[in-house]
Amino acid sequence: MSDPFPAGRWLLIDAAGPELITGLFSEDRWLASHRTTDGFIESMQPSVRTLLEASSLHLPDLAGAVCATGPGSTLGLRLSALFLRSLLALPSLAHWECRTYSNLAAAGCSLVASGESGSFTLAAPWRRNRLHLASFESGPPVRFTFGYRDHKPGEPYNGNWVALGNRTAAFPRKGNRIPYPAERLPALLAAFPEILEPASRPAPLQFENPAFAPWNGERHART
Repeated sequence: MSDPFPAGRWLLIDAAGPELITGLFSEDRWLASHRTTDGFIESMQPSVRTLLEASSLHLPDLAGAVCATGPGSTLGLRLSALFLRSLLALPSLAHWECRTYSNLAAAGCSLVASGESGSFTLAAPWRRNRLHLASFESGPPVRFTFGYRDHKPGEPYNGNWVALGNRTAAFPRKGNRIPYPAERLPALLAAFPEILEPASRPAPLQFENPAFAPWNGERHART
């Protein structure tokens, strides 16, 4: 059985998209939360500041931070990881702990909490011709593995999927779209702590190594 989520008040940042979700939570409930589709660069720091002011709290009052790692918006996930790394480096926050979770894992746990049992799969957009795919065992504890499947947007899709990221062209046009459980995140993390990982340096999930064109030292040909 997984250890329960640590006590205290925590900052949560989920920038997988299409919404930026920020919040302060304790145990299984929000103390304050905010969701926006505005630019993540412009919104992240102000939203955290607003949450702290609304709750009459300061960053040192918190036990740490929880960060989503994806899949989703590459920019949003990198920004949130970088933002939290900068906070974790502050001497006044030396007591902070950091945990991370996959957005697909959180969405899968929402299905388990709603009664899904046994084995099932859940997809999320990746590229125009490919979907992220997570295979789940409902447990307890919940277990999951990541993979992918090729998929053209115009082809039928009959499985469960959740909208993550901002590439709407990659969203399946059929199948069973489940809502991302933004409002239920504290309750899900409390109920399924097995999806959380400790992270001293939070970073987005890396599903494959980026491919770079080899350098050959030659000048570009003029056309």
